[in-house]
Amino acid sequence: MINGWKGESLTAKKTQCGAASLIPQREKELPFLTFSFRYFTQQAWFGLGGQDAAWFANLLDRLKDLSGKTGAILEDQLTRSAYRLHPINWEAKNCPITMEDLTSVPKNIRR
Repeated sequence: MINGWKGESLTAKKTQCGAASLIPQREKELPFLTFSFRYFTQQAWFGLGGQDAAWFANLLDRLKDLSGKTGAILEDQLTRSAYRLHPINWEAKNCPITMEDLTSVPKNIRR
């Protein structure tokens, strides 16, 4: 055990690459949303190029906000609307991308 910020108890846990990950003991069991950039790729219409520093700061603020939420936000229509969460209609005529364009995502996930 390691004493952490504000006296919270933190547990050091080895990750796959051998680095220690510190997780507040009181948050270990909560199902907060998490994000991975494992399959991220810079792509037309959905890339990050050409954005200024303020845009990136807002993106990080939004990810921070969402990381404090649980999957319950997907069940509430009002909250989903506030965050503009919606399914993608891949067959829509005005959809600028197809599922096949997501080549960085494995095929078994894209189906």
